[in-house]
Amino acid sequence: MPKFTGSYQHALDQKNRLFIPAKLREKLGDEFYSYIPINGTPCIMLFSEEKLDEMLAKLKTRYDGEQLSRAIRKTLGNTHEVAVDKQGRITLKAEFCKRAQLDGVAQINGVADLVEIWKPADTDAEEALDDDFSDWDY
Repeated sequence: MPKFTGSYQHALDQKNRLFIPAKLREKLGDEFYSYIPINGTPCIMLFSEEKLDEMLAKLKTRYDGEQLSRAIRKTLGNTHEVAVDKQGRITLKAEFCKRAQLDGVAQINGVADLVEIWKPADTDAEEALDDDFSDWDY
């Protein structure tokens, strides 16, 4: 599974088209998925079909019966296929942009096995958190 890194800011146009940097596009491929988390996290995630399969398998280990059916329906209902246009842009669903509170500019972050798209002010607030990683060796 590809590893995504880096942080980028790009404009989001009135048609909800967003440029995805070449380094991320190469790893995502020509077609991939956008997802708005069902737990309420205000971001949009981009990931491969392999990652989607992994998410569904994880749901099956966590839930069963009708709860599993609802979790799968909600997850797949909040997942949409996207394709990259000739300018390196994707079109995000208007509903996703609204839920992620995107307005004119987006922060695009590589986060291990997926890409996250945030409102820049939200990522600035997260950066300001006083987490102590002083015991981290790298």
